[in-house]
Parts: sequence; structure tokens; C-alpha cells
Amino acid sequence: MEILFILLGLIGFGALLAIGFTTFAAILV
Repeated sequence: MEILFILLGLIGFGALLAIGFTTFAAILV
């Protein structure tokens, strides 16, 4: 069960990182 929470956390963190990177790229360009 803990693996599921860790996986969800990693997916959430990755999504936030991707959104932050895309917004940063959009502002840069």
C-alpha cells in the first residue's frame, strides 16, 4: 500500500516539475 502512495507522490511531483518547466520555458521564449 505504501508503494502506491510513493508512486502517486512521484507522479504528482513530476507533474508539478513539468508544469513549472513549461511555464518557465514559455516565459523565457
